Amino acid sequence: MSAQPESQSRSWWPTIGCGALVLFVGSQLWVLSTTRWGAPRKPSIAQLQCVHLAKAIKVYCELPDNKQGTLPTVPRDLPQPPWGGQTLLENGEADLIDPWGRPYEFEFRTLPDATRFILVRTTAPDGTPITQYGIGPNAEPRH
Repeated sequence: MSAQPESQSRSWWPTIGCGALVLFVGSQLWVLSTTRWGAPRKPSIAQLQCVHLAKAIKVYCELPDNKQGTLPTVPRDLPQPPWGGQTLLENGEADLIDPWGRPYEFEFRTLPDATRFILVRTTAPDGTPITQYGIGPNAEPRH
C-alpha cells in the first residue's frame, strides 16, 4: 500500500465543509418556510425597536448641542431635537410607534447609585411587558 501525499489526504475537508454549509442553509430555509410570520414576531420587533430607541437616547445625551447631557423630556425629542438638527431615528416619528400602532413609552428611572436612565417600554396586546432589556419576565433591568 502506498502512502498518499498529505495534500490528497486532506482533500475531503472542503467537501465536508460545503456539505455542512448546505445542511445549515437548508435547515435555516426550512425554519423560515415553516415559521408563521405576524403575531409571534411582533414582540421581538417591539423589543428590538426599544433597543434602537434606547441607543438613540444615548446618542441624544452625547450630542455636542446637548450641553448638559440631559435626557430627552418627551419621545418627540428624538426625531426633532429641541435645538434643531437631524433626526436621531431612521424613520422619524414612525419609529416611536410599536407594532400594534401604539406609541412607545419612556419611563425615567434612577439606579441606587443615583444614575438616571430611561426605560423604553411597550405592552403587547396580551399584557406582556416589553422593554430594551427583554420581553415578559426579562423586561425589568438588572442593574
